[in-house]
Amino acid sequence: MLLTCTLATQPQVETGGDLDEGSSIEKELSRLISKVPKLMNADIEEIYPVSYDECLNTVLRLEVDRYNQLIAVVRTTLEDLQGALKGEIIMSLEIEDTLESVRNREVPIAWLMSGFPSKRSLEGYIENLAERVIFYNKWIEEGIPKSFWLSGFFNHHSFISALKQNYARIQKCSVDDVGFEFSVQEEGDGIEPGAQAIHGLFIEGARWDEQTKTLAESLPKVQYSKLPPIKMKTRKIVNDDPEHPGYPCPVYVTQGRWGETNTIGNSTNFIFYIYLPSNKDTTHWTNRGVAALCQIDI
Repeated sequence: MLLTCTLATQPQVETGGDLDEGSSIEKELSRLISKVPKLMNADIEEIYPVSYDECLNTVLRLEVDRYNQLIAVVRTTLEDLQGALKGEIIMSLEIEDTLESVRNREVPIAWLMSGFPSKRSLEGYIENLAERVIFYNKWIEEGIPKSFWLSGFFNHHSFISALKQNYARIQKCSVDDVGFEFSVQEEGDGIEPGAQAIHGLFIEGARWDEQTKTLAESLPKVQYSKLPPIKMKTRKIVNDDPEHPGYPCPVYVTQGRWGETNTIGNSTNFIFYIYLPSNKDTTHWTNRGVAALCQIDI
């Protein structure tokens, strides 16, 4: 907040010196536009039609549509600003807001309203968007992946629901009776039928110990550490089911552990719990605020 207020007091127009601010921003815009990914395959509906037997097709179609909309917004706002600086179009309030964001290396409000929540810098946001597009293009070209990049989803709850729906329709049971068995994937492990894997998570407040295969205390001066891929095997829950072993680790979209509940009862930030092996009591990790995060501010 202090740095943001300090930036707000800076003069908006450079005076004197050899720096031509307009030319400098135009060069920066050209560089940023070159990094914006292209729209994904428009024939996604034909390649992955809506299927009763594969709910992930619907998830993929919705995600691709949402990302294509975001890519269009990102490219349009940058190109409009570029045109305004050249005098080709009128400088509107929206374009002025984009100009301020580019000057301060911040993500424009229009992008956040159409896109995914993020605390990254302007360039970091575009690079992260490009990484997400690569993930979905690979899914489109090669088929359903063995391991899903959880951080890349717009709607994480629809992905979780699709996995449960697939199992419920095969077993002919209620989706409310479907749960997951969690295990940390080791190097060289395969994915057995009926299981999926998720990756890309960071853990805060603890770390994964490869030697003991359990949660361990964080290393000195290390706030976040990568979590290995997590295998999730769908299963039917029965009334006399034993409790999940290990620590129920909450998974959040961002570092800010707060969100709003939408109209269908899902949180905009909290996704679900994964259970991680531990040789300590659950309260030990709860008191340390241990949680898994889809993205961190880098």
